[in-house]
Amino acid sequence: MSSNNVDRKELARDPFQEAFYAAADYVYRRSRLFILAGTALLVAVAAIAGYYVYDRYTERADSAALLQADFILQDATLAADVRARKAVEAYREFVTVHSGSALAPVAWMEIAGLAWEQQQWEAAGQAFQQVLDHRKTPAVLRTEALLGLGQLREQQGKPAEAKALFGQIGDSFQDARQLELGRIALAAGDTKQAREYFLQAGATPANNSVTILARQALDYLP
Repeated sequence: MSSNNVDRKELARDPFQEAFYAAADYVYRRSRLFILAGTALLVAVAAIAGYYVYDRYTERADSAALLQADFILQDATLAADVRARKAVEAYREFVTVHSGSALAPVAWMEIAGLAWEQQQWEAAGQAFQQVLDHRKTPAVLRTEALLGLGQLREQQGKPAEAKALFGQIGDSFQDARQLELGRIALAAGDTKQAREYFLQAGATPANNSVTILARQALDYLP
């Protein structure tokens, strides 16, 4: 057949067909790159899944290890002083082995409480500070540590440090913050300021121990 007799439709280009062939050629020429990208994606997914499984495993292991210390603290067969000493040893071992655990602040709070009971003020202060410094400390434990360390500093005759610590308590626990600031003001002889703090602490709708203490403090103010 002569080229002059070729139908123009036979020479017309199909853009969809050309795009398909172009894409196929692109993938073929870069097949190694696509294989590597797919492999990398699979590795990433496997790593995320492995981390999740490992994280859940470590959480269970941490909980089991902390429970062992708790059991010692609750062992009625031991004398009180022996029980406290062994519990502190167990909690300290926990925070050494599981220092990055989310349960480490819980163990440090237990250490602080036991040190407080035994009037070991330096050890208690150090334990409270460990709670504050830990990156996984929840807001509730942070508040408890601020209260504990603040009360300790107040007891040591350092009202300025105590006030600074109480001032760090978040708004979610503002009633506790205002109560402690009121106590500091009252100890300093500033009855007017103490009254304002106690009024703010007692104004919280929740009828908890903090608001009750604040209202009682107001009753005893001159």
